[in-house]
Amino acid sequence: MMLTSAKELIFERIYNQALNHNSISSKTKNIIRSQKSIVGSLQKVGDIHRFLLNMVSSAEDSPAYTELTSNGIDTYESLLPLFESRFKEKLNDKSRLCDFIVGNQYTARQMLAAIDKYDTRLGGIQLHEKNNEVEEIFIKATLNDGKYPNEWLSEDKILKYYMKSVGTTFKESYKDNAAIINSEGISIHTFVRSNISNKEFTYKGVFKYLGHITDLDGKKWFKLGLVGADESLTSQEVISNFEGNVERAKQDNSESRKKRLKKAPKLPKKRFVMTTVFDRNPDVVAEVLERAKGQCESCLKEAPFKRKKDNTPYLEVHHIKPLAEGGEDTIENAIALCPNCHREKHFG
Repeated sequence: MMLTSAKELIFERIYNQALNHNSISSKTKNIIRSQKSIVGSLQKVGDIHRFLLNMVSSAEDSPAYTELTSNGIDTYESLLPLFESRFKEKLNDKSRLCDFIVGNQYTARQMLAAIDKYDTRLGGIQLHEKNNEVEEIFIKATLNDGKYPNEWLSEDKILKYYMKSVGTTFKESYKDNAAIINSEGISIHTFVRSNISNKEFTYKGVFKYLGHITDLDGKKWFKLGLVGADESLTSQEVISNFEGNVERAKQDNSESRKKRLKKAPKLPKKRFVMTTVFDRNPDVVAEVLERAKGQCESCLKEAPFKRKKDNTPYLEVHHIKPLAEGGEDTIENAIALCPNCHREKHFG
């Protein structure tokens, strides 16, 4: 088999010679062991050739290169002409992300080899660039036990995937994040595993950027949708997500909410679903409800009943100047109303 022969050529002429040579330092031997492991994992002759070219461009004048040459051992550079001559028919047989099969499992090394990268410590977002232009992207998503809880919003179709962060800081301007935000027309190959103990990721297909969201705690995540799938959130999904954020805002203290409100934009973003809804600020709702203290701010009567889930007074937050008419999503433009007063404001 040509792949086996290609690996054996490098093992015999470089790796085994270096590892068995008494004059080669332990540091260089550790480098050789690491590179031997990489070559051993490659799946195509063209991948090995691409690895050799990568090493030739970066190895010259390195201490390891000097040690090998001074001890009469082949280097990638000296072995390259023989490799290209012996395996010329297979040099273009390379791994490509577009050839990966949905549902199959792949290691991080297999994914990286497809974009000519080899360090498995690299992050979850990887860019395949040519001439400083991003041609394609792949992401590795861990659903459980990872640093952040990535999750399916719709199984195998819509993925919640956390942005790259530095420490606890999330910025859209980080190169990897910006690449996804500006990825129109660029494939985002998506690989998912259930937990960090899994060494292999399942290829889920090509996804695309549908937007990004900032949680109350400042964490930011992408909404990525499978290309060709129904990517729309229903209005009920938006309402449900907003209600969850309101509950988290209510559990926070007023001082924290007011600090966020000072920095929050006054005009909410629009999100397009089956109809247009506003991405409202949950702190406004929580703060207005606390201000009302269970009393309708129009008729001044106590809330007509309690919420079943938490026994709090049932009032609804109404914008005095409607958001659809340019009203601000602020506590100054909002009041807490009982259901009757709220319906009266809307329908007279």
